[in-house]
Amino acid sequence: MKRLSIAARIMLWNLAIFAALEMIFGATMWFTVRHNLYDLVDGRVQAQIEDLNQFLRGLPADAAVAELQQRVSERFSHDRAGDYLELYLLSGEMVYQSFVLRGNTAGLLPPDAVKRPLQRPVRIGGRPFHFLLQRMSANGRMFVVEMGTPAGDAAAVLRRFQFRLFEVGLLLWLAAGFLLYPVSRRIVTHSSRKESGQDGAPPS
Repeated sequence: MKRLSIAARIMLWNLAIFAALEMIFGATMWFTVRHNLYDLVDGRVQAQIEDLNQFLRGLPADAAVAELQQRVSERFSHDRAGDYLELYLLSGEMVYQSFVLRGNTAGLLPPDAVKRPLQRPVRIGGRPFHFLLQRMSANGRMFVVEMGTPAGDAAAVLRRFQFRLFEVGLLLWLAAGFLLYPVSRRIVTHSSRKESGQDGAPPS
């Protein structure tokens, strides 16, 4: 099997290094864009959780669980903010569960497992959602809220960005190969001439 020329080997080594740098840069860019996109999604959910907290603070402090269930259902069963909502007392009693989440809670957690604020990607009916799970206090009671929002738009933007990143990276890699090969040949030629004393230097 014919060995590659020295110029070709130099070019391939440089291309391998260039590809590794591209991968590191691309991964950094992808994770940065992903973090920023889901920060926007989480901000929308957090605003809805704040609205829920304000609503609970407006209820009587001594309201029975049955009254809490009725009032929360009246408020959120016909509101888009309640489409992907589960609300529990810290003791585990359910206060509210949206119709959509009945039978679709595989990605969520039982209330006693929510010890700190969590972010969870969940798929419902094949569609991506982003949920925030956290504890909150209202009128002397501790609640566990699990609320989400569709994340299809963010996922679609991320897929398009990933494709463009790959496309640009491939084009740059091919362009680098096109430019590096003649440079590698010149380096090899110059080194060969220098070793044989034919580099054009005047004799001493």
